Amino acid sequence: MPFGGHWGDCGDYHGLVLAIPASSPQGASAWQTRAQGGGIWGPSGVSSDGSRVFAATGNTFGARVWSGGEAVVAFPAGAGVAGGPADSFAPRTWRDLDDGDTDLGGTGPIPVDVPGGKPSALVVALGKDGKLYLLDRERLGGVGGELAAARVARGAIINAAAAYTTARGTYVVFRGASQGCPEGQSGDLTAVRIVPGAPPSAAVAWCARQDGRGSPMVTTTDGRAGAIVWIVGAEGDDRLHGFDGDTGQVVYRGGGAGDALGGVARFQTPILAGGRILVATKTGVKAFTR
Repeated sequence: MPFGGHWGDCGDYHGLVLAIPASSPQGASAWQTRAQGGGIWGPSGVSSDGSRVFAATGNTFGARVWSGGEAVVAFPAGAGVAGGPADSFAPRTWRDLDDGDTDLGGTGPIPVDVPGGKPSALVVALGKDGKLYLLDRERLGGVGGELAAARVARGAIINAAAAYTTARGTYVVFRGASQGCPEGQSGDLTAVRIVPGAPPSAAVAWCARQDGRGSPMVTTTDGRAGAIVWIVGAEGDDRLHGFDGDTGQVVYRGGGAGDALGGVARFQTPILAGGRILVATKTGVKAFTR
């Protein structure tokens, strides 16, 4: 369980990870950033690849040496966290990010596997600086230890991003306008392809317009085929939108008059359950079926 900061960054707080063993809750343990601040507030929370748990921290206050902020930290899954992270990464520019309130932790870390990549087991971090950082999942690299970094958005990236793999490649999709869209495309939803290599790299694959501040999720027919990116135009048109995962072409435009969702809060992610896409609104839940 991650914890963020106080509203408006007021008071004395620290980014915190709390681990509670399900079989013996009295054995709970916690870790926090050494410096003040560093809240873990990204809408997607922590993530895991099954063997380690990853969290991304925000900006710290007054740190002259790196003290846990602007970072991706990793903890062994199934273990306590009081001893601190087993591994970590922070950009070389962490002090500039601190000073500019340009949190790395506006989006949680995303574990991805890229067949043909060296390494192939990666973590993707997205920041309010508009950059994507590729990290070796087995060794995050410490300060300045990224495999690659690329500016993939014109402004801050704040949402719960999603990852998926098709026959054409492995993608990370997020809400944010890119400055590198293919010719003829634009919008506030961006898909980045993770390109295999030694090391892997990242390139914007497609852009689309979704008219809101929701977070994406992806469905497939068998884990790879027929990928569709779904996102709600939260605090915008408040409708569900669907896009082809390989091209960004529109496959669902939000439906008719009866499909309007009403108020949907920002960062909201739809989910798939029982063959239906479910969206939580400010007043209830809507279900979409084929």
